[in-house]
Amino acid sequence: MAVKKKATTRANGATASQTKGAAKAAKKASASKAASTVTAETTPKANTPKGADAAKAAPKAASKKVALKKVAPVKLTERQHELLQAISAAKEAGYPNEKKAEQKTIDALVDKKLVKKGAKDKQSGHTRYHLSKGGEKFLALMSAGA
Repeated sequence: MAVKKKATTRANGATASQTKGAAKAAKKASASKAASTVTAETTPKANTPKGADAAKAAPKAASKKVALKKVAPVKLTERQHELLQAISAAKEAGYPNEKKAEQKTIDALVDKKLVKKGAKDKQSGHTRYHLSKGGEKFLALMSAGA
């Protein structure tokens, strides 16, 4: 036996379905306003520099973009830093991951892109890890800062 719902009214006299419809209409209206402002910003303007003036304005914009791309240094725990130095010391041969206790620490370094995973060693079956370019830069910064 199904029970029919009664149409409930709000304090302002509108039903629940009417208020939902009004909310959707308001959302669509705000989306269309946002789209119109985007198109207004991208249309060419009468006072934009042309020719040689544009060439002068371009380097200024490029220098601002470069200044914004400064990346915060990666934060490592003491254990991660020690392991990163051990991987760095292994050089071309790679650091063999023989201890299961170190695996989580190594995975964290891989996620931060400081270490890259190498091929498995055919004799022992352990994966070897190598220092990535990002890891080299990080160690260089840490040694210069210390």
